[in-house]
Amino acid sequence: MPVDIFRVPFGAGGVAARFAGHPRRMVGEISIDVGGLVGRIPTEITRDDLEEWQGVLDSLDGGYEARWRSDEDAPAVSFHRADWGKWRVTVRASEFSLAFTTSLSDEWFETSYRQIAKVFELFETS
Repeated sequence: MPVDIFRVPFGAGGVAARFAGHPRRMVGEISIDVGGLVGRIPTEITRDDLEEWQGVLDSLDGGYEARWRSDEDAPAVSFHRADWGKWRVTVRASEFSLAFTTSLSDEWFETSYRQIAKVFELFETS
């Protein structure tokens, strides 16, 4: 069963990073459902990626811009301030780049912190 590492909202959809299968194998994907564009980008997700996402959450929660996955070969998600309370989210992969603007509420942060804790727990108990 796939487990979301994170989900960034956009209308009824958004962008999610998830992995499926055994956590040690970390077969994953970036799932996109934004403005009529729907797709999946297969990717390997490592423990370093999970730790980096924790740092991205901390940066965003502190009001700072951040980027998840700096590796040139891996799909990446970056967050830049757009307008008061809004973030410009860019998903970059070798095939394309997609950007949208969204809000990240306190509830989103609470859910995101709980979710990454759950993912780390799954990783540690496997």
